[in-house]
This record gives sequence, C-alpha cells and structure tokens, in this order.
Amino acid sequence: MIKSKAYIFSLIATGIIASIPILYIIICLICSYIPSWFLISIPVSAILLSLPMVLIKKLHGAIRVILSSFLLILTLVSFAFLGFFGPTVEFRSFDNAEEINNFYNENNRYDDDFDFEKYGEYESISNYKYHSMAIFSQEAYTTILKYNEDNFDEEKSKIENSCKFYSTPIENEESDPVFSYEGFDFRTEISDWYPKEMNLVGINEETLEIAYVSFQDYDLDSISDYEEFLDYYCGWRYIIKEIN
Repeated sequence: MIKSKAYIFSLIATGIIASIPILYIIICLICSYIPSWFLISIPVSAILLSLPMVLIKKLHGAIRVILSSFLLILTLVSFAFLGFFGPTVEFRSFDNAEEINNFYNENNRYDDDFDFEKYGEYESISNYKYHSMAIFSQEAYTTILKYNEDNFDEEKSKIENSCKFYSTPIENEESDPVFSYEGFDFRTEISDWYPKEMNLVGINEETLEIAYVSFQDYDLDSISDYEEFLDYYCGWRYIIKEIN
C-alpha cells in the first residue's frame, strides 16, 4: 500500500513537471512571447530523469518519494528563477494599417493614435514591437514603409530637411552611427537622451523602403556595434524573418 502511494505520488510529480512547458508555451502564444528553449529544456530534462521512478516499480517507496520531490522542487525553483531573471521577449508583427491601428488604439502606445499621415503616400506599411523584459529592459518599435519611386524620393527629401543625424561616433570607442544592415542604410538621429532614447532611420534604395526605429533602454550607456544593437536590442533578428 505504501509503495502504491509512492508510485502514485511519482506519477503526479511527473505530471506536474510535464505541465510546466505546456502552460509556458500557451502563455507565450497568448502574449506574443518568444519561447525560450533553454527554459523548456529544464522540465523536459526533469521528465527524462523522473522516468526511472515511474518505470521501475520495484524502487523503494521512500526513495521514490524523495527523488520525485527533489526533482519537482528543483524544476519549479529553477524554472521560476530563470524565468524571472532571464529575458522574456515579446515580439509582435502588424502587416497592414488596420492591424497597426487596432493595436495602438487598444494599447495607447503614444497616448494618441498611430500617426499614418507623417509617412506620406506609401504603398504598404508594417510595424513591429520588440520588448525584452528582464533586469535590463529594452523596447523598440520599427515601422517599415514601401513607396513608389516618386514618393520614395519625396520622403527622402523630407527626412533630409526635417531630421538631424550624427555623422561620427558619439563617444570614444563607440560604433559608427552611420551604417548598413540588411539592405538598409541607417543613420541615427541626434538625441538629448542618447543612447537611452533614440531614433534611427534606414533607407533601402533597392526596394524603395524606409525603416523608422524608435528605441528606449534607460540602462544602456554605449553602443559598441550598431548591427548587434539592431539585432538584439531592437529585435531585428525577428523582423528579418518577417520581411525576407
């Protein structure tokens, strides 16, 4: 009878461990989070380690309970600790004006509606939200617009007349704020809060596209590599998959 209860306990413990990655993936899908495969590997590894306690029926009941309890507690603590202190990445993609308008109206990102008119006469528009939530948090919004040739030249002229850009590295040993990435020639707008709050503008002469990146991270003090900055601080490693 004691062994039977110990066996049932090991089954329940294994079931709880197995539910962790399932619930985690469901939450990620609902909240548009990017699942961390490292986090998922923790309960998966624990399940593999717990299989002997389920399959070996002759295992002593006390040992079965102790090992099952240890694995369950270790998995819960490890998953909670790494989930809290590790980065949780939110990435959202909006492929047209209607999707963008719905999202910004619901979330009131700028305490106002999304300003479509400032981008002129475009053929298509897409918007991406990247938010890395951890001890150090980054948030970036990227808008990419495609134009016909005439409107593309007009928008480039507007940018030249209305924006002021850095032409040399802002601080010693920093990366050049004028750089190319994934076909876009980027420049960094002058900012009083650089690099904690900044805007970048990228122009793709081949595809007639213009990208606007709005970024904030109040713990960031310098930028040593702008390509890496776009990839890991602004979420372009995910955006590239959407636009290619």
